[in-house]
Amino acid sequence: MHAYNRNLAEAAKILGANSDSNMKQIATINMFEMSLTTMFLHDYEWSAKCWQKCADLSQWSPTMYAYLTGCCFLELYRKLRTGEPETAEKHKKMATDHIRKAPPLAGRQKVMSKELPFDMYITRKCAKWEERAKAWDVDLADAIGVSPLVEMIYFWGGVKKENEEQLQKSLTAVQWRWTTHPEKFENDLDEKAIKSLLEGCILRNMRDCDQAKTMLQVDVLNHEKYLPLL
Repeated sequence: MHAYNRNLAEAAKILGANSDSNMKQIATINMFEMSLTTMFLHDYEWSAKCWQKCADLSQWSPTMYAYLTGCCFLELYRKLRTGEPETAEKHKKMATDHIRKAPPLAGRQKVMSKELPFDMYITRKCAKWEERAKAWDVDLADAIGVSPLVEMIYFWGGVKKENEEQLQKSLTAVQWRWTTHPEKFENDLDEKAIKSLLEGCILRNMRDCDQAKTMLQVDVLNHEKYLPLL
């Protein structure tokens, strides 16, 4: 309830106090909520630890747990890349290791004999990044475009739970300057559309609907549906 009232800090406080339940099912659900909440708060170190704990407690989606842990470390790498290069390199390695760990885990859990949608999505994303890293001759972490963490915040409904400060952090995180090769991503239709979609959603929740509408119309809806596949 606090989270839906955009009070994520209080939500995290309550979840933290409830993390030592003796019932494994309660502890698992609680840790999953904690992982999402800290992700929405943009507390990357805390969220990474929570997602790793989820992997220890549950086998529901090891692919997603590994991927989101990697996304948290990627954000830490990007924020420290220029100011603290040695620490950034450690986070870069952790991000790479966890992101690459995710696809091989896909398919272990199924619903009605079908692979989990997020597992399929993550596998496709990682394959695209690997292809780009090879084509550009760069490390995997440097071939990743728009913040995959903010993308997952969007998918899990976090934007509607963030207050003004957290929304601004999300808006900042999707800017090209955090990527290693902004000039390449700015001209990539797919990356540009993802960025505009995320920005549009964030701006709408910041009550700037006119700018959000313009951005979505120009950078997303103005393109042919199948153009990227041609």
